[in-house]
Amino acid sequence: MPQPEQFLSHNLQIPDLRAEVISLLQQIPAGSISTFGSLARALGDIKAAKWIGTLLRHDPDRDRWPWHRVVMQNLQLPLTSGLTSSLQNKHLKAEGVVTHSDRITPGTPIYESFHSSQPLRELQLRQQHVSERIQLTSKFRIPKTVAGIDIAYPKPGIARAAYVEWNLQNRSVEYELAIETPIHFPYITGYLTYRELPAYLELFKAVQTERNLAGILLVDGSGILHPRKCGIASHLGVILDHPTIGVSKKLLTGNINPGDQESNEIPIFDAQNEPAGIAMRKTLENKLVFASTGHRISLEDLRGLLKLCWFDHRLPEPIYLADKLSKQRE
Repeated sequence: MPQPEQFLSHNLQIPDLRAEVISLLQQIPAGSISTFGSLARALGDIKAAKWIGTLLRHDPDRDRWPWHRVVMQNLQLPLTSGLTSSLQNKHLKAEGVVTHSDRITPGTPIYESFHSSQPLRELQLRQQHVSERIQLTSKFRIPKTVAGIDIAYPKPGIARAAYVEWNLQNRSVEYELAIETPIHFPYITGYLTYRELPAYLELFKAVQTERNLAGILLVDGSGILHPRKCGIASHLGVILDHPTIGVSKKLLTGNINPGDQESNEIPIFDAQNEPAGIAMRKTLENKLVFASTGHRISLEDLRGLLKLCWFDHRLPEPIYLADKLSKQRE
């Protein structure tokens, strides 16, 4: 297990996506337009399009950039409000771009020849590299304690990371801690690691000034149930060389047999029809959660361990309590 001072030595090299988007916007010539999808592809993943739309609507500095040159794929203006639409129309008209019924008229130059380092593509390659180091089996022994970890966002740009250590024998909280830290990477599906991992490393650094980490970490996020088989639980486990389990409320990838929907435990299979996780719930009244190996634990061991710390809530108790602590006001 790395020591506290070693945690932050892991150079995650997290790119500044906001700065990259600004650079892309500045490449669009006056009198031309581009689309959210084109910008996202220039970053390296079409999944970034939704975040780009949010950035161009709400960033307080957006008027310093030519945000108005970006429209939807069907050339419709993104009508977030009448005021925004009117302002975008005004800016486009000043550059000679004609609109009709809030849609760009045919013949307007569409710019797509962006120069970009494709930072999201680089992050994908890193995830694939980490996934090759994941261990799916180990000589498993039920530990004395497990810990749930979760993150909430009490205000923009700030993450509150929570750690709740749960004693499996006494069924009680043994230790808890929450810290707040700045966060710089946006939420984009498939890249949660790069948003939340720095905060978790700061949290573990603080925990280890007082005690060792619990035997297993239950992470609110995906393990190998991830498009590149490397969700945040797996990435975290590999960095720490520590057993981890991912428990997510959202299924990012994988297939479930529709005929099993009335079960409390439903196998999840990957594209090669190999077991990749388990959809689980305590009772049929609860919504399913999607559990998968993070690192150094098998699928069968995962199933047994979660049952030991699951009460009446949708989430296993340590993650449920970490979720509450992360949202608690000081």
